[in-house]
Amino acid sequence: MRIWGIFYSSLGALFCIWGAIAMLTSAPFDDWWHNAYGLDVKILSPPHTLLVSGMLFLQFGACVSISKYLNASDKHKKILQLLFIIAASSLVCMFCTLGIEYLDSRNMRLALFYKISAGLLLLLLSITWQRTTNEMGNDFNFTRLFIILAGSNWIVQLFPAEPKLGPILNHITHFQGLAFPMLFIFPAMFMDMLMRYKTNDWV
Repeated sequence: MRIWGIFYSSLGALFCIWGAIAMLTSAPFDDWWHNAYGLDVKILSPPHTLLVSGMLFLQFGACVSISKYLNASDKHKKILQLLFIIAASSLVCMFCTLGIEYLDSRNMRLALFYKISAGLLLLLLSITWQRTTNEMGNDFNFTRLFIILAGSNWIVQLFPAEPKLGPILNHITHFQGLAFPMLFIFPAMFMDMLMRYKTNDWV
């Protein structure tokens, strides 16, 4: 693809480049934001939204790049499918991060929780299943998603930190992880079983 008649690259690489530019742009923007408005109390501040959008573009570009080789040849297909699962699960993780304020377990009593989780994940489930061409593609994707979320929660608690944003009711000495990740593995397994009996690419 050609952009503005100057830049030439594959579509997947262009997504990765745009994502990297967005991530680099978010750093000085975030520093200015903190100096102007203080520390963030929300995930979806404008600099963080730009950063997460860059990550989404980066992971999506990786998925597009791998799909190109999956479509072109059957050579090394197993390795390519594994790489696609890694990229796709990372993409789903970024989508979960984007909606993290609404996907807290305390919000499970609200309809908004299910609207956002379904809107973010159901379409991705069907897309990733199509590209992995594996009967347990979604299960693999969400197993790795669970490993990413749970592993990061357990590892981050090993590093010392102190809160800087009041009110501080309980003094802590280490980083605090997020809540235990939601078990998306089970709907993914159900989706895998359902997709085996699909009648066409949209059902």
